[in-house]
Formats: sequence, C-alpha cells, structure tokens
Amino acid sequence: MTFWKPEKSIVFMFKDLCRTAIEGLHIFEYNISLFRRETENQNFIDELQILSTKIKLENEKEHFEKLKSGYYIR
Repeated sequence: MTFWKPEKSIVFMFKDLCRTAIEGLHIFEYNISLFRRETENQNFIDELQILSTKIKLENEKEHFEKLKSGYYIR
C-alpha cells in the first residue's frame, strides 16, 4: 500500500484503498479455495470425526468424574 501524503488528493487515497482491498480479496479467495479443498477431503473428514468423538468421550469422562467427586455440589 502506498504511503499517503497530505498533498495527495482524496481520489488518489480512495483508488489506493480500493486497490489494496481488491488485492486482499484475491488472496482471501485463494486461501478459501485451499481451505475448501482440504476440508472436503474424505481423509480429513474421517480424522475430524475420530477426533470429535475422542474429545466428546474425554469431556464426558471428566464431567462424570466431577459428578462422582461431588465437585458440582459445593
């Protein structure tokens, strides 16, 4: 992005800002396409399901242990 100087017109600043925003959107578009490609991969989905189940079971176990120890009764 160009450094703005006080003598530059508002039109110049607007064009510079628009150019920067458009370049940013192009980068965002590319990153979103990479993200989509990776997250639609069946291996990723399967691993995510396994991880989700593991975390759920660990949370349930922790919650059960707290119930058993009377943690919530205080």
